Amino acid sequence: MYGDNPLNINYKNLKICERIKVGGSRNIPVEIYYELYGSGSKKVLFLNGKPQPIFRHHVIFIAKSPLSLYVSYLVQFPEYQIVVYDHRGTGYSESCNFPEITTSNMAKDAEELVSYLRWDKDVNIVGISMGGMIASELSLLIPEKISTITLCSTTSGRLFYKPQAVTTNLKCLMAKTQAELVGYIVDSLYPKEWLDSKCVFDSDEQTNRNFLTSSYERKLKNTKIHGLNPFAGQALAVLRHNVPSKSLNRMGELFNGKKIWIVVGTQDNYIPETDSEYLAKHIGDNACELQIFDGSGHAIPIQNFDVFSKKVHQLFGLGRVPE
Repeated sequence: MYGDNPLNINYKNLKICERIKVGGSRNIPVEIYYELYGSGSKKVLFLNGKPQPIFRHHVIFIAKSPLSLYVSYLVQFPEYQIVVYDHRGTGYSESCNFPEITTSNMAKDAEELVSYLRWDKDVNIVGISMGGMIASELSLLIPEKISTITLCSTTSGRLFYKPQAVTTNLKCLMAKTQAELVGYIVDSLYPKEWLDSKCVFDSDEQTNRNFLTSSYERKLKNTKIHGLNPFAGQALAVLRHNVPSKSLNRMGELFNGKKIWIVVGTQDNYIPETDSEYLAKHIGDNACELQIFDGSGHAIPIQNFDVFSKKVHQLFGLGRVPE
């Protein structure tokens, strides 16, 4: 089923892949798909970003594909149990009406997933882009279960897309071929100089661009295509997202002791550095550390894999941002 096949590079380490129903008590029921790896006591939940439009009429969720690298990295440590999943209306989760797609509803979906898994403590949240928005809201729902939070390339709201982001979405909608689509996505997430550099992930691939293109194309072969309705919902969810300063202050109180790591790149085509600075300011120095990656794009966890993977590993182990 879905992740249990060779197109998933981690399928041999897959423990569970299934869909569960969430949202019933909120009158917005939907089945969401998740994959679970490992059996350790330290829990890691990855929250992905917004999907991409594809070929004018459909939407595909491919943001999870590079996270396979993190599953591969963490599953080698017996202390971890890792979950990746598709938000409502994306990937192998069910489609739903776009008014039901909000960051608040997706945070509550994640809360129900954590409850279903019986993860009652030591949960480490890694939220990337829209996933970081969801992570912020989730942290206020189940603070007693969460050990650390990583907020990557994200915002508390007040977001005005950079022109590059708008242009990319329009290009993706008009893409005529899979290769054209993947090219637009890769170019929007990573700086050109880094993409055209020698591949740091696989000696069989000549450049980072080659590796990522292959990775996304593999994901395209192993996912479900949705209509534009969910994409509209995700786009509106991002634009409507708002965690007020008082809520950020509350996060600072709940996670005092440097339990929150905020990261952003100087060449991010989607999120301004100032949005991460705003998050850090209102959460407070006692609870968070802001790290700005010079020369990095939107997908910091991939472009800076060695640094990012080692630091989250330390973060999970210490229960605080390492010195």
